[in-house]
Amino acid sequence: MHAALRILATSLRLFYFRRQYMPVFQIHTISFNLDQGDQLFHNLSWSLNAHRSALIGRNGVGKSVLVNLIRGKLSPTQGSITCHKNIGYFDQQHDEVTPNSTVSIAAYLGLSTPLLALEAIANGSCDPDDFATVGDNWLLAQHLSSQLSALNIPSDYWQHCNTLSGGQLARLKLWQLFNANYSALILDEPSNHLDLQAKQWLNEQIDTFDGPILIVSHDPQLLKHIPYIYELTPHGLTSFSGHYDDFIAATKRATQVLAQQISHVKKQQRKLQLETQKNHEKAQQRAAKGKALRKRGSQAKVLLDAKKDQATANSKRQKASVQQQQVKLSDTANTLLAKQIQPEHTHFSLQTLATHNRKAIVRALQLTLPYGTNAAIDLVVCEGEKWHISGGNGTGKTTLFNILQRKTAAISGTLQLNSAVFCLDQHYQLLALNRSILDNLNDFCPTLSTCEARTLLAGIGFKAEHLYITADKISGGQKMKLAMLIVSHQPNRPILLLDEPDNHLDTASKQHLAAALYDYKGAILLISHDPMFIEQVGVDCTLNLSLHCL
Repeated sequence: MHAALRILATSLRLFYFRRQYMPVFQIHTISFNLDQGDQLFHNLSWSLNAHRSALIGRNGVGKSVLVNLIRGKLSPTQGSITCHKNIGYFDQQHDEVTPNSTVSIAAYLGLSTPLLALEAIANGSCDPDDFATVGDNWLLAQHLSSQLSALNIPSDYWQHCNTLSGGQLARLKLWQLFNANYSALILDEPSNHLDLQAKQWLNEQIDTFDGPILIVSHDPQLLKHIPYIYELTPHGLTSFSGHYDDFIAATKRATQVLAQQISHVKKQQRKLQLETQKNHEKAQQRAAKGKALRKRGSQAKVLLDAKKDQATANSKRQKASVQQQQVKLSDTANTLLAKQIQPEHTHFSLQTLATHNRKAIVRALQLTLPYGTNAAIDLVVCEGEKWHISGGNGTGKTTLFNILQRKTAAISGTLQLNSAVFCLDQHYQLLALNRSILDNLNDFCPTLSTCEARTLLAGIGFKAEHLYITADKISGGQKMKLAMLIVSHQPNRPILLLDEPDNHLDTASKQHLAAALYDYKGAILLISHDPMFIEQVGVDCTLNLSLHCL
């Protein structure tokens, strides 16, 4: 009896051990081809065991595609993927909530039915179905309202989700995921749209979640908290055990060492080339000397022929040796160059022609917003000024942009615009997803020639063979680059309303964009939660909507 119990206890411990340490998913030598035929992955394998890990990589390398393969939204061209846990996913885009959506917060959370039943009972309903629906959740409404307030989201759970800011909607979705019955999470760019307070909340949720989490992100502040890094490159997937700062330092060292090795091999190749040239010149000199001796007849012909044969044999051996060295050095150089990842040279070409007219082009006086801050806003923008519209999630930044575009009416106040307005919104809705990359640019910028359009698209990383891919097939970062290019090449230099243009961009692309905006001579109103990006853009003035909150 005791032996049977010991065997049972051992079996249970083994079961729970395997369950605890079983990989989140296993990818077995998958390949994946894009619609245009390009191969994105080849024989890629990955078994995720780390409790907290991050997947990083530059825009367009295939991070979101890989996530969609894991979750079964896409199928690999070859190979297989096995998920061992119940995984919850956070998407970059919240497609279930559109600008015209009437989905309420309660419906979004899947709580409409019990909340309606509670309201029916409160209004006198005796229907047994209502009581069965409520069950033991009699305090659901109070708890939900309290939780929404704690998340800095309106406590009215019947409010439509399309009235929430991008940060509020992201936080709502994250809260739902963290509190659902998932044993693992994959979060694709979870810190996009979040203000500093919400990012701190996100870090706390990541720390307390009882299960593995894989984070796909370009956010260095978020990545600093993750102890295991996976980098996806055109060469495949590499892993690094350590925090992001250590990873960056190690990557920099490895890049320098590789560059030194390549330089050393190239020096050896040049040295061998010079030695070969010198040996060839010496051989020519010896041959000329032998011809002169034959002509003078000062040495016997037999002796001269022997010397010639010996020189020819030496020359052949030397050439064979040189050829072997050349092949060896060439193979070494090719092996090293294959390891080298060429930087993507992103170039945002914005208009830089300065204007000497400093007239006021936006004059908003005593504006009261329908959403966000309750205080009246005064805003006067002159030609060439760069403004940062700051404030926490839900303070009305995007609402202000909608008012400036005449999409939303202010409750009160006056608005005078003396310039055209063009907006890059958080979700790049200006792009026609069923149109090609080239068609999207031509549709919005008809004055560009085909050659100019192709050159501009090449500057932000789109190769000639990819220009006819539809916009729904490119990554979030690539969509942002395309939308930014369209916005910045509008005729007559309109006021640019940039609603978090740094979202989805990798570090290098974000730096290039900041530099381009710094040089831009037109008027800009910028929304961003990244202090470094804001500083690099070189804003002149700030309107803080948080200070207007009552």
